[in-house]
Amino acid sequence: MKIDLATQRYKEGIFSSATVRRSPNNLNEWFIMLIDNDNLSFIIADGDDSIITSTDLESIFDTLKKIGFSSAEVVFK
Repeated sequence: MKIDLATQRYKEGIFSSATVRRSPNNLNEWFIMLIDNDNLSFIIADGDDSIITSTDLESIFDTLKKIGFSSAEVVFK
């Protein structure tokens, strides 16, 4: 899901939680997964539909804040 749509949907109250996970392709990178009220998962992408990943957790946290989240679960596995 593109970040702009995720921000809009967050304001509409459709997300129940956010999770930050390690990328299975590169364990040094992290990505965001949003869970909606129907328990469906969405990975956040930029405007070009590229999955947003980063080796810097602060950058990932800033993206979550931009969407509207103030907390998220971080999965280390």
